Amino acid sequence: MLVPLLIDALTPLHQVLKRPDLVECSMNADGRIWVKLQGHAQMHTPQGVPVLPPQKMIEITELCAGAAGEKFDEDRILATGTFDFWIEGMEGGMRKFRFQAVRSPAVYGGPVAMSLRAFVTGDAQKDFRFERLRDLGKSLEAEIAENARAIFDMALDGNCDFDDVLAALARERMNLMISGATDSGKTALTRRYISFIDPDERIITIEKGVELFPTQPNSLMLQSELDPASQRNPTKLLQACLRLNPRRIILGELLGPEAQTFMEAINSGHEGSMTTIHASTARMAFEKLSSLIRQSGARIDHSELLENFRQSIHCVIQVMEDRRTGKRGIAEIWFPSLDAIGAP
Repeated sequence: MLVPLLIDALTPLHQVLKRPDLVECSMNADGRIWVKLQGHAQMHTPQGVPVLPPQKMIEITELCAGAAGEKFDEDRILATGTFDFWIEGMEGGMRKFRFQAVRSPAVYGGPVAMSLRAFVTGDAQKDFRFERLRDLGKSLEAEIAENARAIFDMALDGNCDFDDVLAALARERMNLMISGATDSGKTALTRRYISFIDPDERIITIEKGVELFPTQPNSLMLQSELDPASQRNPTKLLQACLRLNPRRIILGELLGPEAQTFMEAINSGHEGSMTTIHASTARMAFEKLSSLIRQSGARIDHSELLENFRQSIHCVIQVMEDRRTGKRGIAEIWFPSLDAIGAP
């Protein structure tokens, strides 16, 4: 009985799901559908696919979870798995999908959110070839260091608006950490940075209390809870987030075990992601990050962690409040890759 119900529930998406070049189909909390196709850098909303009403969204996600052998309801608000789906008009008829769904209160602004990752079909693989994307004689690390040097020089120019620095960091997809004390301006600077991200990019935010509200149309906001036993603790939401096809991950604040998961995430193809941390200087932010990871039980040498941070986090911005004037602003900007080449 489940298969006919699922076929019927997914009728609004059939034209998308049967495309051989489909990579991902995502349903955001507002009911809008976004698709990623092979050969396209960004997702888009397909013509002819309606915005789904809340009850339809719940029906689709619950039936997809059931097809994957998973439970998805008010008691189990995260579900993932794979299932085979018959699509009329598609060669071979059957297609396999990986499924990830998140339910309120873990998702903000709607009842559920979901992504379907399509397994590549034979037709789509037939003519696929790998091409050179850049100068292979230069390492990616060297390219990052060159970009860091250019942005650092921009930041040192007293006549340069710091908005230009934030825009360059967003454009070059540098992994960013904002460090500072409570009420020093971390959230305000994060919002400002997000405003410079390409409006076509898919952003997923994870926060304990929703404050960022990205204006990019293809954005999804997840709400975490610090209780380690909660289904929506930051670590579990980060793991789910990776299967929701983010282009960038914005993690509101590093406070515990999620620090290690975040570091793994930014090393898995999500360049341009960012987070914040409580620390008194930019370099001390790495010491705090190391402490969080080791407190979670990770048996990694401190020096190894610091080296991994230098390679993975491209920029740390320190914000602070001037205790004499009450003004909040930028106190320091640090590009770890420049330390490795002896830059000032």
